[in-house]
Amino acid sequence: MREMLRLLVRLADSQMAQERPSLVTRALCGLVAGLFLLAAFSLALVSFWIYLLPEVGPVGAPLIIAGLLFLVGLLFLLLARRRPMLVVADPAADPRYASSAASPLAANKSALLLALFTAAFQSGARR
Repeated sequence: MREMLRLLVRLADSQMAQERPSLVTRALCGLVAGLFLLAAFSLALVSFWIYLLPEVGPVGAPLIIAGLLFLVGLLFLLLARRRPMLVVADPAADPRYASSAASPLAANKSALLLALFTAAFQSGARR
């Protein structure tokens, strides 16, 4: 445990901490929050075990706790395997494409329309 804390302190003092302090702060806060959540979950399981012991006996209480832990683990496994939803942006709404594709059309609408009519007239005249 001391080695992990030394590593975290060394990481916080490094160049990365000077460049991106929010990343290090988030990592440290996430680690502390994870440790507190683990402790709270462990104490809740112990208290549930003590509650179940007189109800179902010394064999049933560990089986119920093991089943509960199995279901929680299965839930997290399913959440980890879930594929992210693919979001396809509309290229017309993207400002990177708006300047390259829409600006020639927006500036010369009448010239484009005249060119289309001329091309249609030429293709019809050849037949």
